Amino acid sequence: MAELQLKMKRFSSPVKERPLPDGFSFKNFDGSEKEIAEWVRLCNFGLMEATHETFFETVGNFPNVVAARDCFFVLDGEGNYIATSTAVATPEGVGLVHMVASDPNVRGKGIGHAMLARTLSMLEERGMKTVELRTDDWRLAAVKTYLDAGFLPVLLDDPESDHATRWDKVRETLSYPTVEYVAE
Repeated sequence: MAELQLKMKRFSSPVKERPLPDGFSFKNFDGSEKEIAEWVRLCNFGLMEATHETFFETVGNFPNVVAARDCFFVLDGEGNYIATSTAVATPEGVGLVHMVASDPNVRGKGIGHAMLARTLSMLEERGMKTVELRTDDWRLAAVKTYLDAGFLPVLLDDPESDHATRWDKVRETLSYPTVEYVAE
């Protein structure tokens, strides 16, 4: 059985504004082949082995996503695409932080915090009171960003699940104070 990604949830609370560092800007996806290629390039920096088809499976044709509205990039001062994220609003009223990726050369500059704040604001504007995401144990900087933004680890109601042990290890590795878990 393949190891499942860890799940996190955030319940309605004010979104803390986190601006991009000087010289960086947000840009909505424009539907061009160039931007699909940039999305693929960014996702190949450790998120997944992405292809043109992967874009359509996970963003372009993903349920409830209008790519021009929901997918965005971060550009550096020279116009280079350095990160991406997608905000998905489901018909059930749950928001999803989806397909977050960045160039490793810009990590640690606060860009992830700003992207998450923008994604959460987009979902809040669309009426989402609960927001979920999936992540991996080894994405420690991302997990810390999510915890800092009010996301809580989810424990699966499955006797075969090792999520409690995995979450405890992540929290310990991050030296993060005790956090509340959400049972699901």
